[in-house]
Amino acid sequence: MLFEGKDIHADVLAWRAKLGYIPEEAHLYTWMSAMEYLQLVGRLRGMGERLIEQKALAMLQLLGLESWRFSPMTVYSKGMRQRVLMAAALMHDPQMLVFDEPLSGLDVLSSRLFRDLLQELAGAGKAVLYISHVLEIVEQLCDRVIVISEGKILADAAPGELTRLTELPSLEKVFAQLVRQQDTRSAARSMVEAMRMSHV
Repeated sequence: MLFEGKDIHADVLAWRAKLGYIPEEAHLYTWMSAMEYLQLVGRLRGMGERLIEQKALAMLQLLGLESWRFSPMTVYSKGMRQRVLMAAALMHDPQMLVFDEPLSGLDVLSSRLFRDLLQELAGAGKAVLYISHVLEIVEQLCDRVIVISEGKILADAAPGELTRLTELPSLEKVFAQLVRQQDTRSAARSMVEAMRMSHV
């Protein structure tokens, strides 16, 4: 696998230093505060203490977590923990970011901030791999879509090109056709009929 024309396996540590990652589930050391966690991340990334403090405080302020920065993350909501992960992923100014269902658990305002952030990161020349099943967001934000089903790549094109080629109105309908998804309307109707069954 190549990144910026270089084999990532030639120097795995250098490659990892260029990578930022937000997983779907926020697995954090919840006994730590957000500030302690970001300090840990910064130190693991080899950043200087002063820079860590400046960046951590700035990120927490921008993410609405400044007043919570010394509280243990056990008292944080899922959305707050996702925002801590967001700050941790961005602390070291990575060249590539991998976001795996990053909107999971975020409130409406945080989701909007994240969408704007994606566009800013792309505008700043960052490579962003955005993994999501929310296809309307993918359609709005991504300039290239790869549809994978059962480990196989079924499509790789711009969202508009996929809808144009398939003559379907939305990426969701393209996806359903590509993966030969069942007729969800009929399945939903059958579920309601099963639910209404009376005892015999």
